[in-house]
Amino acid sequence: DLLGGESAPDLWRSLAFTLRVSGAATILAAAAAIAIVVWLDRPTGTHLHAGALHVNLAIPHAVWAVALMLLLSQSGILSRASAGLGITGSPTDFPVLVGDRYGVGLIIHYATKEAPFLALLALAIWRAQPQELTRIAASLGAGRWQRARLLIIPTVAPAVAAASALVLAFIVGAAEAPAILGASTPRMLSLVSLDLFNSPDLTRRPTAMALGMLMSALTLVMVW
Repeated sequence: DLLGGESAPDLWRSLAFTLRVSGAATILAAAAAIAIVVWLDRPTGTHLHAGALHVNLAIPHAVWAVALMLLLSQSGILSRASAGLGITGSPTDFPVLVGDRYGVGLIIHYATKEAPFLALLALAIWRAQPQELTRIAASLGAGRWQRARLLIIPTVAPAVAAASALVLAFIVGAAEAPAILGASTPRMLSLVSLDLFNSPDLTRRPTAMALGMLMSALTLVMVW
């Protein structure tokens, strides 16, 4: 019924939407995490700068989603500032970033929320390496970008890739941010499954369980 019943067209749209949002957000978060580590690998990259990453981790996903909605929506801070500066004619002319059918708001949410987590992991891996690596690279004339390309990225990339699998699995199953920032259609599979499971019609609950199994299999395939 799930794959060939009346809800099948909506299911495939939700599946494609989930793949797009989770894949794009995970890739952006991983890239941002590596960029943060490269940026912190300098004399001014003190523990104070790294400690700022913990602030984001302390904020719940639902709170971060509400904050982004107040910032990015067409009645939010950026849209009003844009209209006030004359960049756009009115707040409604601001690009739709919240509740859009492309999931831009969700991608921004997960990328900015998960990048600090991945960056802290990568930073711990990099700072655990022998300092002789950096000294030898400097003695051989390696600049900052050469050091990043030849030392930092190869060292932290495996750990970031493994942690990105956890981020991907979390995004596929998370429902807080999609409920706040997502559009009415298409929807993330997590919301579809939640609606089916909470439906007053108890005959929909087996379909919700089947969708949960499908999401689990999807996550395993994507991680693999």
